[in-house]
Amino acid sequence: MKGWSVYFWSRLMAPTRVLFVLMAAIVAQLAAGAFPKADVWWWAFGLSFVGLWLASLAVTACPRCGRNAFKRSGFSVNYAWPVATCSRCGLDLKQFTPRDRYARGLPWHR
Repeated sequence: MKGWSVYFWSRLMAPTRVLFVLMAAIVAQLAAGAFPKADVWWWAFGLSFVGLWLASLAVTACPRCGRNAFKRSGFSVNYAWPVATCSRCGLDLKQFTPRDRYARGLPWHR
C-alpha cells in the first residue's frame, strides 16, 4: 500500500469540515480585495466552499464503489466518525488509498 488509506483521510476530514467555512471566507476576502469595485465576496465564498467540499468527497470515497466513508446504511450519514469498512461493498477502507487500482480489480500494468 502506497500512501494513506481512505479511513485516514476520512478521519482527517471529519474535524476539518468546520474549517472549510473559514477557509472559504478567507478565499472570498482575498477575491474581494483583488476586485474592490465588484461584489464578488458571496460568489467567491460559494465557489470556494463547493470546491473544498468536492475535494473532501474525492478523498473520502470508497475506491471500489464510490460510496462516502461517512455514509452508514440507507440515508443515515454521520459526519462525526467514518466507517472502517464500506457499507455498500464491504471493502476495508483502512487498507486502500483513495485511488487504489487493486481495490477496483484493475490490472496493475499501465
